[in-house]
Amino acid sequence: MSNRCLPLSARSMAICILLMVFSAKEVSAQRSVSKGTFAIQTVSRSITGTPLVWDDHKVFLLTAYGKFEQIEFKDVKGFTKRSDLKFVFSKSSFEKKLKAEFGDRYQISITQDYLVVHPLGQGNDWPNKIQETYNSFRAYFESRQIPIAKKTYPFVAIVFGSRSEFDQYAKKNNEDLARQVVGYYSINSNRVMMYDRSASREASRNFETIVHEIAHQSAFNCGIHSRFGDTPRWVAEGLGTMFEAKGVWNSLRYPQQSDRINKELYQHFKKNILNKRRSGWVGDLVIGNRMFDKKTEEAYSSAWALTFFLMETNPHAYVSYMKRLNKLKPFQPYSPERRLQDFNTAFGSTSFVEGTIVNFFRRFD
Repeated sequence: MSNRCLPLSARSMAICILLMVFSAKEVSAQRSVSKGTFAIQTVSRSITGTPLVWDDHKVFLLTAYGKFEQIEFKDVKGFTKRSDLKFVFSKSSFEKKLKAEFGDRYQISITQDYLVVHPLGQGNDWPNKIQETYNSFRAYFESRQIPIAKKTYPFVAIVFGSRSEFDQYAKKNNEDLARQVVGYYSINSNRVMMYDRSASREASRNFETIVHEIAHQSAFNCGIHSRFGDTPRWVAEGLGTMFEAKGVWNSLRYPQQSDRINKELYQHFKKNILNKRRSGWVGDLVIGNRMFDKKTEEAYSSAWALTFFLMETNPHAYVSYMKRLNKLKPFQPYSPERRLQDFNTAFGSTSFVEGTIVNFFRRFD
């Protein structure tokens, strides 16, 4: 490594020292960091964050605002390391940052846990709904004695005034969205994005979008999912779709098990799986994400059905399974073989689970 450290310039020296800091005796494709905070100066900006993982060319930082940043070592001009440095910021400083980003056409509303960016003149309707959804998420898991981690920074939710603004923001941030996507949670920015459909025929779907995306954001920040591990897509989408049912996010008013059923997805599940007596679908869902790419309706309805079934019949095993997933190493692939092994260890064979699910759902016909 000494050939990297010729004193050609201050910038070259900074790169060399940073590379040595991010080096290990055992060389691997990627190495994880557990401690330390770095303030890094690049050719275009200054970024402070905690390193998550790196290789010989780049490092990935988690910033104070929850954003995930990638820095190329070749762009580094200098850096400082402070192992004792704590992220210190206030909601007001976060608000100022968001105002600079979104301008005067939007207002920033602050709740107990959220900063909500939304069009001017809409009062507290959006902020209240978003905060209430987060409260419902926590209450659901805490009522089942499932531990919820304390979040480390306020969450951000952005409600755009139109579909075009929503699409422009996604394109600017290199998010490739299908036309049917009406909201999403970004792992990279840790933000929820959606747009207001109040004036359209889909106005009633506004709240479903809020619940689904806030469930994703909450799960990836409160210890339910691992934000930087290879969380199976069926797990993430299963939980998001489960929360769309009124009996999940508002169990005090809708306490019956039937209220916890996602009616729309249940009908899709009946059509695609139960009525056709499909076999092997649990295994297909567990070992990878291919079903979501090829059969979207079937994938989402199956993910919902499997998650709903496990949470209703075996919540303790589900919690143990989630804890196992949370131990996955950041940015490391989760092989199909290990996915299947972990699932079988938690719940039994996929064929056994399939048979049990069929009997479980017969009661709702």
